[in-house]
Order: sequence, then structure tokens, then C-alpha cells
Amino acid sequence: MYDVIIIGAGISGATIAREISKYKLKVIILEKEFDVATEATMANSAIVHSGHDPKPGSLKAKFNVIGNRMYKKMSTELDIPFMECGGMVLATSKEENDLLAELYQRGLQNGLNETEIQLMTREEILELEPNISDFVMAGLHLPTTAVTFPFEAAIANIENAMDNGVELALENKVLSISKEDVFTVHTTKKTYKGKVIINATGIFGTDVANLVTKASFETRARRGEYYVLDKDVKVANRVLYPVPTEKGKGVIITPQYHGNTLLGPTSEFVRFEDVSKTTASGLEYIKEHSKKLLKEIPFHKVIRSFAGGRATSSTEDFVIEESNVPGFINVCGIESPGLTSAPAIAVYVVNELLSK
Repeated sequence: MYDVIIIGAGISGATIAREISKYKLKVIILEKEFDVATEATMANSAIVHSGHDPKPGSLKAKFNVIGNRMYKKMSTELDIPFMECGGMVLATSKEENDLLAELYQRGLQNGLNETEIQLMTREEILELEPNISDFVMAGLHLPTTAVTFPFEAAIANIENAMDNGVELALENKVLSISKEDVFTVHTTKKTYKGKVIINATGIFGTDVANLVTKASFETRARRGEYYVLDKDVKVANRVLYPVPTEKGKGVIITPQYHGNTLLGPTSEFVRFEDVSKTTASGLEYIKEHSKKLLKEIPFHKVIRSFAGGRATSSTEDFVIEESNVPGFINVCGIESPGLTSAPAIAVYVVNELLSK
């Protein structure tokens, strides 16, 4: 009998497991894949966002800012790659320039202070980023933006949790869940019983929730495609964002901890089975939109391309709540800024939901 069964070993499940492991509880993580962090956590921009973008009052805004401020401490404790490079949002038209002031106010509403978000002129940007394109008119400086390595972050959290007694069961796809006094979980390998279940299954969040009760949300797969530049190329010193749209943060220029640079992502709803497939049109889109931000991009130095999926919720926000079945907790729709928010979400889930 387990006190807590966590389903899903991505960054959300990993940080929750570590937080729970601070208490004397019997806990297991069930993961359907052969290893941890093989899906959304494996393939993303790796950015620890500042909190400038989410809609004020949303869970995304709340946990983004808190999570950003937790990351350095977590990275130091667990020896996780962490690069405090900073970031900028760059406006390339008069319309985008007008939106910068709104984005600045949004960042302040979300809890950033005036040292964590500043409006900048083109001249000020050029001093820090000499490779910006001629289209760039102004920007928003975000010095608390950082970059991590998501795969290693998830592994480090799970290793620490396991050192504290949490069990990990790989290649255990959940087939059914029932509840009488406690939950009974049938997987492809075994049957488990537990008092509380935490559903942290990414794009499969609705599917797992529906095994217990009719889910109040729907998770859809949104694909993001990327180019990777070789380590001997440095096109930007910090994370460079376009002005965001309703589709997301847009095609971002992201220096990586290990020396490469990512260009991307795209943003397109696809079938679950297509989230890891790159397309000619998607990669061409990245080329076109990257050139809006940077003057010189040596595309002949691209060493690979890849795609990853993120779980977008029909609520347009994170879903972090106990369902109408007591003891069944959903942590779903954790798309961007989910990586940043993960340690803050974990504390909330343990202290506010699990503690009941």
C-alpha cells in the first residue's frame, strides 16, 4: 500500500516526488516509458522564464515568478546545469513596440520588480546584443531569465527522491484505475494500491483523468520544432524573444548551457503521435522568423533539428487541483512556463493539496 502514487516522470512528476520525499510517506512513480523525462521534458527550449508573459492572475503567472526565484537554489542543491544569461523581448514593428509597454506592465503585475524588467532602446540593446537585426526597434530586458538542462533537472530530482525512499517503476503504463476505500491502479506489469494519486502525465493528462472520472479539461498536443546550431557558433549572448502572440512566445533564440544555440519553436496543434516529427514548412518558418531578430545566422552550422510536444489545456492555464474524486489530484496542462514553474508547483501540490 502506497501513500502516494505519482503517474508520470517528467519534470512535474520529478519535482513533486522530490518535495514529497521530505516526508515519511511511501511513494512510487509510475512511468510508461523506458526512462524518465523522455517526452515534453526531453524536447523544449530549456528556458527558466522570468514571468513577463503569462496572463496576470493565472496559475502560470503565479508559479512562473515563484519558480524562477527557486531555480538557482534547486540547481545548486542538486548540481543541475544553470546559466544565468538573461533575456530580452525584441520589438520589430511599431505595433510590437506599442505592445512592449503593455508587456512591461504585465510583468510588474505578475510580481517582477523594476530591477527584473526594464524597457530598452535600440541603442541600449546593441551594446549588449550587437547581432540584432535592423528590424529591431526597442526591447524589454529580463535579467532573471536563465537556461537549464531539463532532462538533467528531472533526473536529479528523481535521484534525490529515490535517495529519500521514493520508488520508480518504469515501463508501467497505467491501464485502469478504480477506487473503493483506496485506489487500485492496474498497469502493464503490476497492480498497485494507493491512498492518493497525482496525475502528472503531460499530453495524456485527460486520458488518465478519465480513467477515474469525467475530466473537467482537455489536454491537446502542441508541437514545437527546433534547429540546433553547433557549439562553435555564438549568435546571441542571452535569450532573445519576439513579442508574444496568442500562439505562444514565438520563435526564440536560446543559448544553451552546453554551448549550442536553439532556434525555435514553432507552435501547431497535432495528433499525439506526430509531436516528435519535424516538417519542412515548420523548419522554414523558424528560418524566416529568426531573421527578424538577428542579422547573421549561419544556418550552414545547423547540426540537427528536432520536435517536441507540450500539453495545452482547454482551460488556457495550468490544471492543478483535486478532482471530484477525493485523493485524485491533476497536475496537467503544464506547458510553458511549466519547466520554470515545476519546483513552485511541487511545493503547492504537497503543502496545499496533498496535506489535506
